[in-house]
Amino acid sequence: MKNGLFKKFYITTVISVAICFSLLMVLTYALSSSHLSNEKQELLSENCKIISSTTTKIVGTVNFRQYISSVISVLSSSIDADIFVTDVNGNTFICSCSEWNNKNYCTHSQSKISEKILKKTLAGEYYECGNFQGKYKQIHYTYGYPLYNSAGEVIGAVYASSPASNQRVYLNGFIKIFFFCSAVSLVFLLIMVFI
Repeated sequence: MKNGLFKKFYITTVISVAICFSLLMVLTYALSSSHLSNEKQELLSENCKIISSTTTKIVGTVNFRQYISSVISVLSSSIDADIFVTDVNGNTFICSCSEWNNKNYCTHSQSKISEKILKKTLAGEYYECGNFQGKYKQIHYTYGYPLYNSAGEVIGAVYASSPASNQRVYLNGFIKIFFFCSAVSLVFLLIMVFI
């Protein structure tokens, strides 16, 4: 009888600890995922606004395209994102991806930005976590912001897209560490009970 009671107590304790670890992992994963998504949106937003303000200052100059192209190339490599600039009709005319640099066309220039997305962007800003009209095979964080000339008129939009898979790698590593720590804790509980 004493042995049966002890066994029930032990099994109840292990199940309780496992449930608590699982709940803790799910909550931490959800909060981390949300935080990383917000952080990525902020990073993309900040860089699009830098490009917009730079455009306002130099639009109409002789080397405008060359200068903006070099700015987005530097920013793109520093934030691990594709950055592309469109006109008010949604046609891409500058892009930071390697295809564009080699051929002057790329995934971003194959089709226009949809009217719905362009309208939201030109009205203020646009953000999505998705495949951006099928331009990407994987999920990307995409942020769009309008471009202005020196008179304050909207002349186009800038978009920055970064793969969400980068953050999934981090979160998957986090889950593996969490499972390992949970397993060690349960084994430690087992050893402590039977010693």
